[in-house]
Amino acid sequence: MQAEGTVFIIDPDPVLRESLQSFLKAMSIPSAGYASAEEFLQHWDDSQPGCLLSELFLGGMSGIDLQKKINGGSERLPFIFISEFADVPTAVQAIQAGAVGFLTKPFSKQTLLENLREALKRNRQQRRKQTAATSARQKIEALTRRESQLLEYVVKGLKNREIAENLDLSLKTVEMHRSRMMKKMRVDSVADLIRIYLLAYPQTVENAEFFIRDLSSGE
Repeated sequence: MQAEGTVFIIDPDPVLRESLQSFLKAMSIPSAGYASAEEFLQHWDDSQPGCLLSELFLGGMSGIDLQKKINGGSERLPFIFISEFADVPTAVQAIQAGAVGFLTKPFSKQTLLENLREALKRNRQQRRKQTAATSARQKIEALTRRESQLLEYVVKGLKNREIAENLDLSLKTVEMHRSRMMKKMRVDSVADLIRIYLLAYPQTVENAEFFIRDLSSGE
C-alpha cells in the first residue's frame, strides 16, 4: 500500500500505539502517535495530509468531540474510530458524523488497511478539491468590479440583453466586458464558467445544474 499522507494515531495505550506504528512502518505508511486528543491538537499541522485513527473513549476530549472540532461541517481530516467497548448507537453516531470506519478491538490488519486506504483516498480527493476551489476563487477575485457584476448575472442565468437592462449599459458594452471576463476566467462556455463559480462558492447558485446543462452562449 502506497500512502500519500500520515496516519495520526490517538490512543492512551502506549503499547497499542507502538504496535500500530511498527505495523504501519513495515507497510511504508508514515504515522505519528499521541496519547490524547489534546496532545494531537498541540502538534497538528492542518497542511499535512493524512487521516486520523483514534480511540473513541479518551481521557479528556472524546474521539467524536475531536472529530466535530476538526471537521465541523466539512471534512478536513478523515476519521477512523477504534474501541473495545462502544455500542451500536455510538458507532452509528460516529459514522453519521462522517467517520470512514469504526473498528472494534481487536481488529484484523487487513480490515485496518482497507479502512486506511479509503481514508487516505478521501483525504487526497478533498485536498485536490480544496486546491481547485482556491484556484477558482483567485480567478474570480482578479476580476474588475464590472466583470464581477457580469459574472453574478451570468451565473444566475441572465442573457446579455437582460444584463444590459439591469446595469443600464449598451448591449455592445456588456458583450465587451463579458468577453474580457470569460478570457480572464479562461473559459469558453457558460457551463465551464458556472462550474468554476461552484468550485469557488459551492451551494450558492440555485438550479446550477440546470444552467450547466442548458445554457450555451448566454445570448
